[in-house]
Amino acid sequence: MPITYQQALEKIYELDKFGSRLGLSRIRAILKELGTPQKNYKCVLVAGSNGKGSTVEMIGSILQENGAKVGTYFSPQIEKFPERARVNGECASKREIVDAYQKVSRACEKVAPDATFFEVVTAMALVIFRKRKVKFAVLEAGLGGRLDALGWEKQLRK
Repeated sequence: MPITYQQALEKIYELDKFGSRLGLSRIRAILKELGTPQKNYKCVLVAGSNGKGSTVEMIGSILQENGAKVGTYFSPQIEKFPERARVNGECASKREIVDAYQKVSRACEKVAPDATFFEVVTAMALVIFRKRKVKFAVLEAGLGGRLDALGWEKQLRK
């Protein structure tokens, strides 16, 4: 059943109250259920204590200036949720967010009902990037580093 953008955001933010849980099993299962969207483009992961967002922006800009279609993922957003997933600087649309949330939510119901906020939002961005057919995705890692939702990349690319 279709939901509104506001309803999707409410459901997404409800996940935040459970905090973070390190580990890769949930995100691996979710992405597998979604057909491994991250295998449709090259990924650049940015980690560290400070400057991740600026670095994502710079790398994305360089790739875009060289003719690539680039998805960038930020966590958290500065002002509004759609800023988290952008393609060539354009924020995800409300419709894209709702569609991605519904796909990810169905996958979570099947394989990871205890998925965290960061895992769900990360999977949503990866789904949006696949739909938009990006060549590169530049992603900001979360606080868990190699054990957070972006730790999937190394293992799933083998």
